[in-house]
Amino acid sequence: MAEEKLELRGINWQETFSFTHVFRSFRLAIHPSKLVLAFVGLALCVIAGFALDRLWYGGQAIIWQNGKPVEIEVFADKGVAGQDFGTWYEQQAKSREDRLKTLRKRELGLDADEVSIYSASLAGKLIAAKNEKLQDWLKDNSLDNRKRKIKDSYENQPERRDKLLRRAKEEVPKELLAKRREVHGQMESIRDLVGKGPAGRGPFRALLRYELGVFDKVVTSALGPNLLGGLEMTASEADAGVVVHIWRGLKGLQWLFKQHRVYFVIFGAFWLAVWAIFGGAISRTAALHVSRGEKISIKEALKFGIKKFPSFLFAPLIPVAIVAVLVVLVLVGSFALGNWGLGIGEVLVSVLIFLSLIVGFIMALVAVGTVGGVNLMYPTIAVEGSDSFDAISRSFSYVYARPWRMAFYSLVAMIYGILCYLFVRFFAFLVLKLTHMSVAAGIGRPGAGSYGLIDKFTSMWPAPQLFGSLHGGFDWAACQGAQTFGAFVIGLWVYVIVGFVAAFLVSFFFSANTMIYYLLRNKVDSTDMDDVYVEEEPEEQTPPVAQEPAEGGEAEKPKAKKPKPEEKADEPPEEEKPSEGE
Repeated sequence: MAEEKLELRGINWQETFSFTHVFRSFRLAIHPSKLVLAFVGLALCVIAGFALDRLWYGGQAIIWQNGKPVEIEVFADKGVAGQDFGTWYEQQAKSREDRLKTLRKRELGLDADEVSIYSASLAGKLIAAKNEKLQDWLKDNSLDNRKRKIKDSYENQPERRDKLLRRAKEEVPKELLAKRREVHGQMESIRDLVGKGPAGRGPFRALLRYELGVFDKVVTSALGPNLLGGLEMTASEADAGVVVHIWRGLKGLQWLFKQHRVYFVIFGAFWLAVWAIFGGAISRTAALHVSRGEKISIKEALKFGIKKFPSFLFAPLIPVAIVAVLVVLVLVGSFALGNWGLGIGEVLVSVLIFLSLIVGFIMALVAVGTVGGVNLMYPTIAVEGSDSFDAISRSFSYVYARPWRMAFYSLVAMIYGILCYLFVRFFAFLVLKLTHMSVAAGIGRPGAGSYGLIDKFTSMWPAPQLFGSLHGGFDWAACQGAQTFGAFVIGLWVYVIVGFVAAFLVSFFFSANTMIYYLLRNKVDSTDMDDVYVEEEPEEQTPPVAQEPAEGGEAEKPKAKKPKPEEKADEPPEEEKPSEGE
């Protein structure tokens, strides 16, 4: 018998290499419903953060320099030139106090403590004084005034007069714009000095700007690729890799907790509540999309997120609470036993130290499980329809059962996510750039509001940049009147585009982690990828239809139902009645 030849027609890559399922995350993340949910969640957090900054007057003022929150940078780098953060902050605060006193006396004429230097109203008063002086200077040195002076001075010298008028037409707009930019820079410096309040820069704005800078560095390092460079955490960032920058991002959160604890608790509670609903809704949408190919509506996703809100909210908090309780137990026990006199306390602590070690071991298990599995908690609830404790149990189980597989899936998702983000960012840049070029070409005529130096549209919206400011920034010093309003409206639309780029990152995070949960569940529990919790809707019972009356006016009586043969067979035989003759 001839040997049969086997022909390889194809390879199921997803069955052979399970990690390739992660590459489906891009298609999941760009689904409109997930993007809208992520965008709304981000918008709520940003609006709440800026609103809280406007209302916030407690805590310490934040040290800024040149419009950047340098205080967080120093905190993340553990000081500058060998100084600790506390010493550096005290020196900067003293220098800032002296500068504010000088400004207060010069601009407002306040020599005593009529206005506290840390008052949120001080920046507003200083900026208002600067702006008033600026308007007076612009009015005195306007082009019309300059022309009138030239005409009055050279009335009998027409050639000289015309020459000076032409020069003034070219030079005065430049002088006015330069002065406006100079004063605007001074206003920004005042905001840097105050560092808080309505006219200053609150904690959320500082943290947001810092974290966005850290994210850009994470992307750059990942493309390097540079994952583990600069682990010594020095001030220099030349060799810093992904791990170092992620750590620096966490240091930003630590800064907010240490410097502004009440603010941290208030905003953190709101942030958790928002993503318990919207993050849960995105995870649920991704879960059904992966397993059943079903695309539910935003309303259905939010309904699930609200229904499971307590589970989504407490899943990441319960492990933190467990560690906190164990820490308190160790502190109370060591305080109660270790403070006995005559050396008894030292003996008791040394003898019972093994109990503290056991508690420390439990805390380590919970901490590692939480850090490694927190990203699986929302997908667990979304896929299984379970509660917080099941989410914690499964995420811990999968992390400890397959730690290297979990790390590998996360690494693949991170690298793939960065590549997808760069593509989405490039696409958004094309949208903004082509729009800017087209509109600017149509109305690119110099106007009085821009002093004849730059185009009307360019003064309202400078060109966006692929690497750097995607929205292009806004040159408020070059805008006047209607152009200021136009720049504000354009900014709203531009930030919507930029917001959807950020929404893609959020959607990708939840979608990729949902896919990772499916893969780990399949490897650990041997559960099929299409197994997902589906809510069963209660069946509606149809009421019986009334019989129509017959022609005689009486309703037809229902006919007796004849028993089926099977039913007869099951019935016990009736006893025979005795005959009359018996």
